Amino acid sequence: MNPKKIVFTTIEGTTGFSCNPKYIALELLRRRQDLDLVWLVDDMSKEFPAGIRKVKNTLKNRAYELSTAAVWVDNSRKQLECRKRLGQFYLQTWHASIAIKPIGLERGGSFSKIARMVTEHDSRMIDLFVINSAWGEEHAALGMLYHGKMIRTGSARVDALINDRDNIRCKFREKYGLAKDTKIAMYAPTFRSPECEKISVN
Repeated sequence: MNPKKIVFTTIEGTTGFSCNPKYIALELLRRRQDLDLVWLVDDMSKEFPAGIRKVKNTLKNRAYELSTAAVWVDNSRKQLECRKRLGQFYLQTWHASIAIKPIGLERGGSFSKIARMVTEHDSRMIDLFVINSAWGEEHAALGMLYHGKMIRTGSARVDALINDRDNIRCKFREKYGLAKDTKIAMYAPTFRSPECEKISVN
């Protein structure tokens, strides 16, 4: 096991450099240059900053990288085949930062048997769960089937928007060629089916 190796995954490797793990990785890059920061990703064409070693998210690669790392950082669930070694540390940052959609047991009949197995397996491995509010803490036990240690410190991706709001707004408007006084509404549906992907919001 490499004590300086940290493996990151977002949404089981599907989304690339994103969400809470992204901002944790950026802070580690800012503070330390001696770490082996590994990112498991399905699509190797996804862009990552220098200092992060992206690895194709295959069963073999996942098994090797996770089993040789001292720390895991994730925002979703680990697969059923995943096993944590003695001495490894698993930080769960979860992607749903404001806990407004039902998860786990809150989903009722749509929470399948396999989903429950994966949820329980993953929750048993977590060492520390990053939560951003009392609301999140209340929903963790039922939604995540998690009863371990939590730390209420915020949500890395949301904190970036709040703590550097003016700079983020300016960069966003510049990127999309918008006037400084343009009002922006965010549309972010979830649990959408494939036939709903082509929604026009114009």
